[in-house]
Amino acid sequence: MRHSWQHLSLLLASDAVLAQRVLQGSVQHFQSDNAGAWQPLLALGFGTPPQEITGIFDSGSADTIVPQAGSQLCKVKNQQCAPPAQTVRGQFDPKQASDVQALRGDKFNASFSGGDNFDGEYIKTTVSVSGGKGQVSNAQVALASGGQPAGDFPQFAIFGFSPREGEATDKKYDNLPQVMKDGGVTKGNSYSVVLNPTPFANGSVFFGGIDRSKFDGELQQVAIDRTTDGKIADFVVKMTSMAMDMSGGNQEAKPSKDQQRARMRLKRSLGRRMNRDRVQSKATGTYGHKSVRSADEEEEEDDDRGNGSGRDSENGRNGQDGENGKNGQNGMNGNNGNGGKGGNNGNGRDGQNGMNGNNGQGGKGGKGGNNGENGMNGGNGNNGKGGKGGNNGENGRGGNNGNNGNNGSCGNNGKGNGNGNENGGQENGDRGQGNGNKNGNNGNGKGNKNGDNGNGKGNKNGDNGKNGAAPSNSTSGNVIDLGLTKDEVFTLFDTGGVGLQLPVHVVRTMAKALGADFDEQRGGIGPVECGKLNAGNKLVLGFNDDKVKMTLGLDKVRVSEELTDPELTRAGMCNMGVDLVQQGDNLNSMGFVWFTDVYTVFDLENNSLWFAQAKGDPSAPAGKLEEFP
Repeated sequence: MRHSWQHLSLLLASDAVLAQRVLQGSVQHFQSDNAGAWQPLLALGFGTPPQEITGIFDSGSADTIVPQAGSQLCKVKNQQCAPPAQTVRGQFDPKQASDVQALRGDKFNASFSGGDNFDGEYIKTTVSVSGGKGQVSNAQVALASGGQPAGDFPQFAIFGFSPREGEATDKKYDNLPQVMKDGGVTKGNSYSVVLNPTPFANGSVFFGGIDRSKFDGELQQVAIDRTTDGKIADFVVKMTSMAMDMSGGNQEAKPSKDQQRARMRLKRSLGRRMNRDRVQSKATGTYGHKSVRSADEEEEEDDDRGNGSGRDSENGRNGQDGENGKNGQNGMNGNNGNGGKGGNNGNGRDGQNGMNGNNGQGGKGGKGGNNGENGMNGGNGNNGKGGKGGNNGENGRGGNNGNNGNNGSCGNNGKGNGNGNENGGQENGDRGQGNGNKNGNNGNGKGNKNGDNGNGKGNKNGDNGKNGAAPSNSTSGNVIDLGLTKDEVFTLFDTGGVGLQLPVHVVRTMAKALGADFDEQRGGIGPVECGKLNAGNKLVLGFNDDKVKMTLGLDKVRVSEELTDPELTRAGMCNMGVDLVQQGDNLNSMGFVWFTDVYTVFDLENNSLWFAQAKGDPSAPAGKLEEFP
């Protein structure tokens, strides 16, 4: 018995040693008007004795950059090195450390996509992690003496944890995660992250392993992609699909009349954008083929999708374009026509609906749009040969006939009217847009039957769920395919990358589904009704040919009320942390918000990322530590 207890003690001691090689660090969710809505701040110690500095925890860069005490960098207006700065984050004074080794001639010059830049020389010193529990000797650190933060953005140290290819020097070196492994502080070059969605609350990073108490199920492996020249340079993987599940509906109370009026006025306002110049993330390497497309080409491609080519599902989303209410809803079925640009012949408000009804048979549909003087005919009259129905619309009744277009490509054409009766479409023709909108919303139900009796190709679109509006009511009835194409799959996972960066047409589709405005020139998606940004409504992202799927609740992408224009808040509107991939780039980015819902392991031992749905309190002490891999 005595021997058994000794054996058990040895096992427990062994487990404790293993656990000691997994170190938990606290990552604060910082926000401010100047810094933006999502900044991950981590405290590390530098030198012996340690000088504590708080910096941005960044999986999108590779150098550990700290400001040098007394340097020009610590004299810029936005400095946070020392008083009189309003907030002091710390600085490094080599003279106060006993273990600094200068690397003469080893210079760096680091520029970041937001406009920040730093320059100076490298040194070697001890780095303390996890409140001093881990001591990393001979770590190479970039000691910044010059540089400038962008605009009003505060000057932060940068703690880069990406692969070494991202280092700001041609003379590559083993950066902090690798030196932690080499020094026995961790078993492998890996760490895992879960961040906190609540401003000023803490999330966690686990150096060298994982905490199983912070996620559900098993971790799912996704291989890191190599650059076009074969290097592992960034935490980039292929995302094979992207959808939005709107099962959560709108969870706010019915808005007051004042709020309704305010929303109408604010709907096309993008509100106060959150540090737009800092949103862009930039990978070190080049991935796949970069396709340079203008906004017009993007829009034309969207139209083509509605014509039965490419990602036709986009056309269903175009149907939802209709911010004129009834027309947008009509577009949901009307998008089953064949001649995308026909709808664009609408004028005035028709033009806006034309985007929805980009589905006429070309010329005829266009005529339907043009005759809809009240703008409610444009999108709807464009429904196939139903365009002629739209032609009846100079007195407004034609517009209502356009609403019959809701019931597929039928408009008022023969069999189409028959099915129109089945869905109340004929009644809608008589009543104006009343119940017709409801029929439009049923575009995937009996409305598809009308599509069947419309133009042949419209029938296909309705049935496939890929053309026309079917994706917005696909198999589950609430899932909208956002239509990621094969040249848009490369995705960077960047803790310092703020929100999400997505292709233009994907963000446009999200805006339509959420009833928000979209303006590419001013930053993308406009204000959204706050009730729609709830945990039940989610982005669904697929990897490994959709064998791995992860979700991100829309509540996690919502900008906090403290950083939202009060006028929007009073109207019950919210901003989202979603921005556009820069024209000519092909790299999506999952920033801070991703890590609030998805526990993520960065594993350079296996050149992989690992995902699982996060659970519990991300700031809680570790519950079940394991070395990983």
